[in-house]
Amino acid sequence: PQDYLLYIGSLDPRKNLNRLIDAIARCKRETPDFPDLTIAGISQKQWFSSKHAISAEELGLTDHIHLCGVVERNILCRLMKNALALCYPTLYEGFGLPPLEAMSLGVPVLAGKRSSIPEVTGQAACLVDPLSIDDIADGLSKLVFDNNFRQHLSKLGYEQVKKFPWRKAAAKYMDLYREVLSS
Repeated sequence: PQDYLLYIGSLDPRKNLNRLIDAIARCKRETPDFPDLTIAGISQKQWFSSKHAISAEELGLTDHIHLCGVVERNILCRLMKNALALCYPTLYEGFGLPPLEAMSLGVPVLAGKRSSIPEVTGQAACLVDPLSIDDIADGLSKLVFDNNFRQHLSKLGYEQVKKFPWRKAAAKYMDLYREVLSS
């Protein structure tokens, strides 16, 4: 689809795809032409053998969820760059690179306000309660319908990414490995 929301991840329950699907369904009920959801990182075989596919069918979303499967890096980058927003309503992450990758491309992010994600995204994401379908749906609607909000998050995202330079991360990992090896 021309306008779409993007989910990148797995079917792992902590990724919270089930609530994201329920939130998209609520948004579609309220606004039938609400953007579709594009999913990357899940094969068709995985999808069609999951409870998520059954739920999507029951909610009338079968034609509004588009599977890309596991994609190469350059395709993932294009998918992300052309998305209205990255949907990352995770319940728990150790760090969470996809939001930073999206921000580096100027793509607004909807993310769960749990674990490390608020620290990673700062004020540059639409943070939602990942346990609340209504909160996720409200955040999605704001991202879709409020162009100023999307532009604001995009601008803040570029600044937030600067706090996490790759060289600094690599140096910290090297220090950690040295510490582990010496103990």
